[in-house]
Amino acid sequence: MTKTIEQTKINISDIQAFASQASNDVRIIDKMETGQAVRQGDVYLRKIEGFNSKDYKETNERKLAPGNTPGSRHYIDSMSGVKIWTNSQTNNVVMNEVGITCLGPVIEATKSFKVTHPEHSHFYLPEGTYQVSYQVDPATMRRVLD
Repeated sequence: MTKTIEQTKINISDIQAFASQASNDVRIIDKMETGQAVRQGDVYLRKIEGFNSKDYKETNERKLAPGNTPGSRHYIDSMSGVKIWTNSQTNNVVMNEVGITCLGPVIEATKSFKVTHPEHSHFYLPEGTYQVSYQVDPATMRRVLD
């Protein structure tokens, strides 16, 4: 059966209602190799090695994405065993080994930690060091806002 355009239109309020009722399942990642990443909306956490905090400053900010919209509410659940680092490249669009990206903070975790969001699945990630990055709109070369 072929649907007409009118039958396939989606109302933005329907999407928002669905998101507000999301189950927010919890995903537990037991092991990640260097270079592997998880995605939570427009935020990526990629496991890295060889991080040197010399040019970074430690922050107590648990929020991983800048902004004040519901889409920016990517949080580290607890700072126990977690350090978050920022530097002058944080929130800049750069070209690196994974392509064009917008860099966020670096997370150093000595134990498993949880990343939460009101509209996306929550993640438990294993100990390690993670580079946070954000999607980039190639047309504007700016960070995508969730």
